[in-house]
Amino acid sequence: MRLRQLIFSILLTAMAGNAGAETVRNVDADTVRTEVADTVSTEVADTAKSDSLASVDKKDRYEKRVDRMKRRWNNLVPNLSTLQYAGDIGMLSLGIGWDYGKRNQWETYLMLGYVPKQNGIEEMYTLTLKEIYTPWTIRINKRFGFSPLFATFMINTTLNGEFWTSEPDRYPKGYYGFSSKVRFHLGIGQKFKIFDVQKKSHWFKDMAVYYEISTCDLYIRQRVLNSYIPWEDILVLGVGIQYTIF
Repeated sequence: MRLRQLIFSILLTAMAGNAGAETVRNVDADTVRTEVADTVSTEVADTAKSDSLASVDKKDRYEKRVDRMKRRWNNLVPNLSTLQYAGDIGMLSLGIGWDYGKRNQWETYLMLGYVPKQNGIEEMYTLTLKEIYTPWTIRINKRFGFSPLFATFMINTTLNGEFWTSEPDRYPKGYYGFSSKVRFHLGIGQKFKIFDVQKKSHWFKDMAVYYEISTCDLYIRQRVLNSYIPWEDILVLGVGIQYTIF
């Protein structure tokens, strides 16, 4: 009887041990599966985050490149216009222009001029590339400003008429030594500005009225060769209006 009880006890102990081992194995397996799942989830999340950041970075680079291209193309759009009377580039000259620089102190204009028929000379048209440098503008108040000095440099050519860039064969070589078709001008002037014109007009932002006194290479050459020529005979006056469109 005692031997039977002893064998029964040993069998129960063995069965309990196997059940405990199986439980431990199950717990370990669940832990491993959980850790693997967490690791996979973390890696997937990191990969998704990296892909998202890469996508955002590519989008940012694309948008920045597009913005740069737009700004460059926008810079080609003229934002100035001008109308000038006299100034040795035509009786009337009309042009478009661009301003640039930290203070918009530089202006470049392309101008078409008209010279009416006079003294038997047919009407003519001129083309002028004009550069203006305005060192400073004094702001009088919110509406008005004054530029006490600006400098101009112009290259002017006549589009028709009997003018030439190199001497015709009918003249001895070196007889003139200059072109009758292209002139280089230097000048100075002053400008009175009116700001915020768009509040009363929908066409322009600002406007300015100016005058300039200039001369050209041919006149200076004549003055050097003939000192008796007075300065007022080689200086020309031009007046005009400038509009800032935007």
